[in-house]
Amino acid sequence: MNVSKRIKNISGKKFGRLSVIRFYGQDKHLNALFVCLCDCSIGEENRPEIILPSYRLVTGSTKSCGCLFLESIKKHGMSKSKEYIIWTGMKFRCYNKKCKEYHNYGGRGIKVCERWLESFQNFYEDMGRKPTVDGIKYSLDRIDCNGDYCKENCRWATCEQQNNNQRDILKIEYKGKFYSISQLARLLNINRTTLSNRIHSGWDIDRCINEPIHQEFSHKRQTPYND
Repeated sequence: MNVSKRIKNISGKKFGRLSVIRFYGQDKHLNALFVCLCDCSIGEENRPEIILPSYRLVTGSTKSCGCLFLESIKKHGMSKSKEYIIWTGMKFRCYNKKCKEYHNYGGRGIKVCERWLESFQNFYEDMGRKPTVDGIKYSLDRIDCNGDYCKENCRWATCEQQNNNQRDILKIEYKGKFYSISQLARLLNINRTTLSNRIHSGWDIDRCINEPIHQEFSHKRQTPYND
C-alpha cells in the first residue's frame, strides 16, 4: 500500500523494540497505521507483528508488542491475578483478529485507552481489585457499550448489570422510562419468565401486567396462553 504524500513515512525506522515494516492504512480517525515487528525474546522464532498508529511510536508511548510490560509484571507477582487476566483479555478482544469475539470489539472500533493499553499498573490503579461480595461474580463492563475501555466508561459489574447493558438487549418502555425485562419484572413484582413470554408473544405492556395467570398454569411453567 502506497503512503500518501500527506503522511510521513516512518517505514524502516525503529522505536524501542519495534521495527516499522510498512504502511498499513488509516484508522477511522485518519491516523496513519504501520505494521511493526517486535525484537522481543518471546518471539525469536516468530517475531510478533503489531499494527500501530504512528503517533504512538514517535511519541514513545508504545515501545514493544507488550513484552516489556510482561517482563515488568513478573516483578510484582500479579501475572496470575484475576485483574491481570481480565486486562489481557480486554486487549485481546480489541486488537487480535484471531479472537472469536473480535468482531464485537475491535471489529466495531472499540479500543483500549492509551493509559491502559501498555500499563497494567494504570489499569489496576484506576479500577482496583475485582469485587468479591457474597459469592456474586463481577466482571469488567463498559457503561456505554459502544464506547472504549477507559476509566470513565468502565466499572466492575454483576452479570445482571452487564446483561442489562448489552447493546442488543430488548428495552421496554413503561411510564416514560425504558427497562430490561429483568428490571421491569422486579419493579412490578412479576415472574420474569411470565413477563418475557408475554412480551415475546406480542402482548402490549398493559396486558402483560394485568392479565392473570390461569390457574391451570400456576404450578407449571408460567407461559402466556392463547385466546
